[in-house]
Amino acid sequence: MWEVHLAEIARQSDDWAVMRERYPDTPLIVAGDFNQHRDGSGRYGTTQTREALTRALDRSGLHCCTSADVIATGWLKSSHLVDHICVSAHLVGRTNVRCWENVDDGGQR
Repeated sequence: MWEVHLAEIARQSDDWAVMRERYPDTPLIVAGDFNQHRDGSGRYGTTQTREALTRALDRSGLHCCTSADVIATGWLKSSHLVDHICVSAHLVGRTNVRCWENVDDGGQR
């Protein structure tokens, strides 16, 4: 499972690098289910896949806006994030991330 994940990180990283090369002045936003926690909890994903994604993001000048530990910050009661939003470095000061629980007050998913 993780070998395919690593191959996909490499493939997408190449795409991001091409976009940055061809359109250096255009903001780049990458978002989706990364199948890993980026908050240091180490709860999902592997060290190797997290390091590979970190290198890929750095290579393309992308900052992960959703890497905070949302439980430690009090943004969520449970469930670390595996869905992430990464943006070009110059957009970082313009971001405002919000989270919501995966179940409502009645326990409905």
